[in-house]
Amino acid sequence: TKEPARAAMDDSASPGDEQQIQCRNFDTDGDEVAGIADEIAEMNRDQRGKTAVLARNRYLLEAMQRALADVGVPAETVMRRDDFASPQMRWLVACLKQIHRPLDLRNMALVVEAFDSFAYSPLDWDDLVSRSESDGITCLQAWTESVRVAENPPFVANAVEVIARLASGQVRLTTAIDTIHEHFSRNDPDDDLQDDLSAWRRIEREIRDAQGLASLDRLLQELQLRSKEPVPAPGTVSLATIHGAKGREFDTVYLIGLAEEILPSWHSTRKGDGSAALEEERRGCFVAVTRTKRRLILSRARQYRGWPKPPSRFLEEMGCCLSGPRARSVTEAGR
Repeated sequence: TKEPARAAMDDSASPGDEQQIQCRNFDTDGDEVAGIADEIAEMNRDQRGKTAVLARNRYLLEAMQRALADVGVPAETVMRRDDFASPQMRWLVACLKQIHRPLDLRNMALVVEAFDSFAYSPLDWDDLVSRSESDGITCLQAWTESVRVAENPPFVANAVEVIARLASGQVRLTTAIDTIHEHFSRNDPDDDLQDDLSAWRRIEREIRDAQGLASLDRLLQELQLRSKEPVPAPGTVSLATIHGAKGREFDTVYLIGLAEEILPSWHSTRKGDGSAALEEERRGCFVAVTRTKRRLILSRARQYRGWPKPPSRFLEEMGCCLSGPRARSVTEAGR
């Protein structure tokens, strides 16, 4: 089934082609996923692990996963996770926010709630606020002083101590975070925690690659924006909806299904040009194409589920060829 799919490509380029933006045309949606799967199968394991296939619809991603399985390529659907799953990491983020905004009582409640989910805090909320006001100290300081005398495992007590030192300026941000991560990583085998630690390391690496060491304010902004799902196994291709890819970047991105009534969706095309629904689809397409760091492949089929579909209007807006022997890059198109 793979040879016909490859023959259906009008715009061919090998995975190692230097052209950074390429287009692919196929006869059917089945040919599309099979052809893309064949192409990804030619990559080495390291390249696959830095590759994502994005689509507007889940049914295309499911077909893509089956096509990749047919050629022996591991793939995993990425589900956007806006918060960490483990209470330990939710506690750490809440502590960092509290250090940044010491008077935020709503966030302080999250510090206490998250900590009580995996450890012991002997001070109730009303006592905490009263002590903070009477002693002229922050709620976080009142809380850490209380927890210090509680009976908690040493690695938990050490993590609290690091937060107290960070809040008082006695330790650097990166050192504090690394130390807390080490305490939890070595002493708590919880799967959610280990996944969250993996996600944090990925986010840290992405921030560092983009802008170097981040301040506390910048780190909190980036944590708010980026997805918290764990890092896939080495050599695994990431599959994601456009929404699920927000906050993620990959060396190579395949954006499939670029046909009218697919991307943009049938609903938005019925609303017409200039409608809010169509503008949302356009923004989604922009999010998808900006997920790549090195190479972008845009693909579409002439038929989806047996119904003929014209090329997506977004292809023309990006200045990409819709057919022919070679795709024209966005930079060449002056877009």
